[in-house]
Amino acid sequence: MMNSIKKISFALTAFVSLSTHAAIIQHTNVQSFYDTVGSGVIEQNFESYASGSLLPNGAAIGDYELHHSMTSFELVVENVWDTSSGGNYLGTTDGGVFQDLFGVLEFSFFEPIDAFSIFLSMSDYPWPGEWFLSVNGISYGLDPASVIQQYSDGGYGVHLSITASAGDSFKQVSLRTVNDGQNNGNAVVEKTKHRIAVNISEPGNVFVIGIGLILLMTRYRSLFER
Repeated sequence: MMNSIKKISFALTAFVSLSTHAAIIQHTNVQSFYDTVGSGVIEQNFESYASGSLLPNGAAIGDYELHHSMTSFELVVENVWDTSSGGNYLGTTDGGVFQDLFGVLEFSFFEPIDAFSIFLSMSDYPWPGEWFLSVNGISYGLDPASVIQQYSDGGYGVHLSITASAGDSFKQVSLRTVNDGQNNGNAVVEKTKHRIAVNISEPGNVFVIGIGLILLMTRYRSLFER
């Protein structure tokens, strides 16, 4: 009986642990992302900012906070590069000198989301996996096939997108490079798209149920051994 209790407790603990990690699906085609997500997609761009606007680390932009890893650089909104919208984009500046996008960008959402897509403009044709999204320590790399447009200035429009499986969600996602932006920053962020999660699994509720079952089984064991 004791062994049975231990096995049940271990299984419940493992289930609770696994329930906190979202199962992520990567999309290399932007239409695949739209087809999977359907309605409820929210776009966040930088059109409300004047060109040259500096954004502090941790700035709240729509549904998320934007954090930047390289403290010697500042985030800046510009509109000199060609983009799909012809509008503003996000890059970095070093002492007032525009430096494309260097470092790691982390998007910390205020609510759980189940879909995220980021649109980049690049000066050079991307390498496989040169840029990638990271969620819970797992990376989802750029496929050159995701190039969606070539601009008149010779640049390229690309996208990276991920969705969580049904019932899963995540709140943090990072945009990274193979060397975390230390010496290549040939891209800027045009816009992001996301969807607030619905019908998500609640780890807290699962934990409470699991503890309740363990206590019931322990109570049953004590009665059985009397």
